Amino acid sequence: SMSITVESHSIIVTVTGKESSTTAQSTYAFLNIGQTTYTLPDFGDFDDHTNNDMDPPDFNPDPDDLPDVEPFAEGELMQGGEDTYTLTIDTPGRYLIWSESAIRLSGTLWDENGHFVGSATGTGPGQNFLLDFELGVGVYTLIVDDWEDVNYGPYIIYVAKLED
Repeated sequence: SMSITVESHSIIVTVTGKESSTTAQSTYAFLNIGQTTYTLPDFGDFDDHTNNDMDPPDFNPDPDDLPDVEPFAEGELMQGGEDTYTLTIDTPGRYLIWSESAIRLSGTLWDENGHFVGSATGTGPGQNFLLDFELGVGVYTLIVDDWEDVNYGPYIIYVAKLED
């Protein structure tokens, strides 16, 4: 079920499933603008997709399906650690960013204005993330971490611009 509460300066949305509940609150300065319509996503499969597990979308790229490029970065995570990389895009286009590792990694990409671009994680140990985005010219920040904060080990990050 879902409830929306509108107060003087905030909107509170609560989504409740069979075994879990999520609440989000936003604060706004409301004007006397009359009626406003909001279209909300379909929460019909809320329990099927959450099960109290807040993992980002998962994917394990097949190396045979990815471009053959030199590594962008190599690192080693300590238990519970994260590494941050700066990615400068000089040519706009579609880019793939992925990992190779024996541990379950998560990758999160932010633009130079601090806006979230996207994230992905592997499905388990040895599973790798793949980010696939149209990127404009600019500086991006890639954060790589062990999704479960319990593993450690080396990894390689690749970045490839796909041909138009």
